[in-house]
Order: sequence, then structure tokens, then C-alpha cells
Amino acid sequence: MVGGDLALGKIVDTISHSRWWKDSAIFVVQDDSQNGPDHVDGHRATIQVISPSAVHGRTVSTYYSQISMVRTIEQILGAEPLDQKVAAATPMYGAFQAEPDLTPYDARPCDGPPGSSPVGRRRPTARGGVRRDLAGYPLDVSAETVDDRARRSDALAWSVRAGLVGYAVVHLLLAFIALRLVLAGGGGQATGQGALALLAGDGVGRWTLAAIAVGFWALVLWQVVAAAVGYQDREGRSRHLMRFGAACRVVTYGYLGYACAGFALAGRSAAKGSPETTTAHLLSLSYGPWLVAAVGLVTAGIGVGLGVFGWRAGFVGQLDEEARSSDRRVPIVLVGRFGYLAKALAMVVIGGLLVWAAWSHDPHKSGGLDESLYELLGHTLGTVAVLVVGAGIGSFGVYLLARARHLDRSGITS
Repeated sequence: MVGGDLALGKIVDTISHSRWWKDSAIFVVQDDSQNGPDHVDGHRATIQVISPSAVHGRTVSTYYSQISMVRTIEQILGAEPLDQKVAAATPMYGAFQAEPDLTPYDARPCDGPPGSSPVGRRRPTARGGVRRDLAGYPLDVSAETVDDRARRSDALAWSVRAGLVGYAVVHLLLAFIALRLVLAGGGGQATGQGALALLAGDGVGRWTLAAIAVGFWALVLWQVVAAAVGYQDREGRSRHLMRFGAACRVVTYGYLGYACAGFALAGRSAAKGSPETTTAHLLSLSYGPWLVAAVGLVTAGIGVGLGVFGWRAGFVGQLDEEARSSDRRVPIVLVGRFGYLAKALAMVVIGGLLVWAAWSHDPHKSGGLDESLYELLGHTLGTVAVLVVGAGIGSFGVYLLARARHLDRSGITS
């Protein structure tokens, strides 16, 4: 009984904290009471209906049978009755309510055998033995358990939100620089370092960069968890690919956190040079052209992937139920799609020019976002492209703010 109750609680806990909870109904019934007659009938047994749409906090005394339960399940699924008996059975209308209650269930340790302490406390074992709880069950330290705890961690969720806000600030600054270069002819360069250098000019900006750096390191922790134990809803190659993507994001967020920390400590002097000088240094190496070409191909490939993901609005699955079903869905989808497509275009252009620089051994073919578009399209069309892509990258920053507000806790590691 102890193990069964604990297992049922964990099942309901997991489902109620997932994105499928709103569409779920769990029926728990005994095959037979098997314990003699009660004051009503010896065949009577209880049934538990667990669902956001089930009535909460009261007992429904209407007589139902197991055939009624089968008929109810068929109606929920839209299935035809199995036979005439099921077709004639009365569905369990009284067990459900019109307005769903999406409050999740948090499993609690249940009492163990008589004389024992509550299940869940650890007890020591002999060296090399399996650690078990007081009911004798092995302590679950599987990847699924770590993933589940990560999904329900308030600390991780708020850390991810803070990191997404910092990432949004970087995109908004990059968009501001790109648009300012075109509209006002201001100084700077439309690169990530140029965006960070814009903040590093005074004390307030440097403190802001320090906070953004902490946010990026929180994103690193998030993606480390996802790379190690995440994507439990996938299998095989798909899971490995998604975890590899998370590992790549660890590197990206780690670099951005390092760059923000460097600017916060040293100010604008932390800038290490332009993309042209970095590319020139790599091209001077014996294997440099191959390395620059590989980086360009990977960058362009990521851009293509982002474009497909954005066009299909796959990012909607990263948002909570409120954002997916309310009036906010349409503007979030518009901003997110425009942002993803603009960022994808920028990455494809920069990646393609890196490959061109490697082929021609000319580092001047690589540069910031603005220089890349001018190089590819000429000054007139390049100016229009910078405006469009800059606005799109700003839109991506706005989407990141929306995602931070509507973070889907159930899918935080998938």
C-alpha cells in the first residue's frame, strides 16, 4: 500500500506539472474492495477522478459502476462504445465541473509500515550497498528525477528569467547600434562587443553589465542541466541532437557572460578588437582558412535552423499556457517570428561572408552586421537591410522579454 500510494502521488505530481495537465483525466479504482461488506453494500468501492475538470474537495455519492467509468473515458476520447452495455451506461457527469482548476498537485511522503518513520528519509547502508528509504525502496537519483526537480525548481526558473532579460538587453542594444549607424551616423559597430561597449562607458552601465553577466551564467547552468538530463520527452537521435544544441548554448552563454564580466571590470578597454582583426589572426595560421570556413558554415547552418524554427513558430511551445491561449499569443508570435527570421538572416549573411573571407584570404570580407550587409548588398540596399535586420533583432529582444514573463516551467529542460 505504501509503495502504491507513493507511486500514484508521483504520477499525478509529474503529470500535473506538465504541459499536458490541462487535457488530462486520471481514474483510480479498486478492482474489488475485498474487505467484507460496509454499511451500504459489500461490493461498493471508491473511485478517484483526478483532473483539472474534476470536482474538487467533495465526495460525489451518485451510484456509478466500472462500466460508467469506461463510458466516461470513451466520451472524453470521442471513441465509440465497446458494446451495448457500455453504450447504455450513464457517464460520470457529476464528477466533473465546467471551469477547470489547473492548480498542480505536489506529492507528499506517505507513512511507511507500522512503527516506521515517514517514507523519503534516507538511512545509511553498508559500503557499496544501494541507498534506500525507510520503506525499502531505492532512492531514485536517475536522470528523470533530476530533470523533474529542475522543472519544479523556483530558483532555476527565476534564474532563467533573469538570464533571458539580460540576453534581451544585449539584442536591444545591438539593434539600437545598427539603427543608429544608419539613421544618425553614430560611432560603433553592430557586433556583440559593440553592444556591450555601449554600456561600459559609465559606472551604472558597468554595474548593469555585471548583473547581465550573472544572468548569462544562470543560463549556462540551465543549459548544463538540459544537456545532461533534459529532453526526456524525446528518444534516440532526437534527444542526443537536442542535448548537443544545449551544450552549444552553454558555450555561447558562457562566452557572453565572460565578455560582460570583462567589460564590467575593465570598461570599454576590454574590447579585444573587431571581427576583421580576429579573422585576420585566424587566417594567418596554417589551418586558419579551414577553421574560418568551418565557423562560417556552422554559423550559416544555425541561421537556417533558426529561420525554420521561427517560421514554424516553434517557440510558442516555450511559453506558458497563458501566452499560448490568451490574446497575447498573436503579438508574441508576430514579434517572435520577425525576430527569429531577422536573426537567422544576419547569421546566414555573416556565416557566408566568413566562408568568402576564408576562400579569398581577405579578412575585410568579415565584419559586424552592418558591414556584412553593406559588403553583400551595396550601400543602398545594405542600408535598407540593416534597418530591417536591426528592427528584427530588436523584436527578438522583445520576444525574449515575453518569454521571461511567460516561461513554461513544465518545458524548462526540453
